[in-house]
Amino acid sequence: MWITILVLFAGLAQGPARNPRESDPNAIRTGTARFQSSCAECHGIDAKGVFGPDLTTLWTAGSSDDRIFQTVRRGVPGSSMPASRLADDDIWAITVSACDKHLREHRVA
Repeated sequence: MWITILVLFAGLAQGPARNPRESDPNAIRTGTARFQSSCAECHGIDAKGVFGPDLTTLWTAGSSDDRIFQTVRRGVPGSSMPASRLADDDIWAITVSACDKHLREHRVA
């Protein structure tokens, strides 16, 4: 039993997963294309929301790549946001693309 508890605790202690596409120069292009084909219908081409919420302020609100990845992967129970069937790599790329868009739009002059 103690081994099970230690294994669970070790998993929690690792913290959020790091985005494997974070420094991939192709991730923005790939993520943008996947967003357009899989997410824009609800979140809008500009990610400011249509039926789904505005996604342009996720990082301002304290969200992380891992948290966004998990939301896309699992969906949001009780809402119209379904679990995604995209490959993990594509979800990570969408996260990179969304973060890049956020940084460009909120750049301090």
